[in-house]
Amino acid sequence: MVIHSRVPIISVEYAHLDLLKYDIVRVMQMQLTIVIRTENDNAKAPALFDETNFKLSYEGKIISYLKQDEFEVAKEKSVSSHYVVQSSPIPFSTAMMQAIDYAVKHLGLFVSFDFS
Repeated sequence: MVIHSRVPIISVEYAHLDLLKYDIVRVMQMQLTIVIRTENDNAKAPALFDETNFKLSYEGKIISYLKQDEFEVAKEKSVSSHYVVQSSPIPFSTAMMQAIDYAVKHLGLFVSFDFS
């Protein structure tokens, strides 16, 4: 028996931190490239999305909203949506900036973002 999902799958296909700038006045700016993949494994019907909205945040601070107007994914196909996100200057507490500085200098820059 083979079971085919009728629900489209949305996933982050690719993400890259293109630019990270932070300074002594505790302000950070960044640029990210993100590719969101929407897959429709349903062999009987296309999947229609009225509008998609995702929120990208770091440590509870919103960096950007990723939005896309209505689109359709054909039967048994996928669609990749490309975003280049440039944040506005983001003010951080001293502790948050110290954590980023430590990650850059000692962990090879491991920064975790929330995507919802």
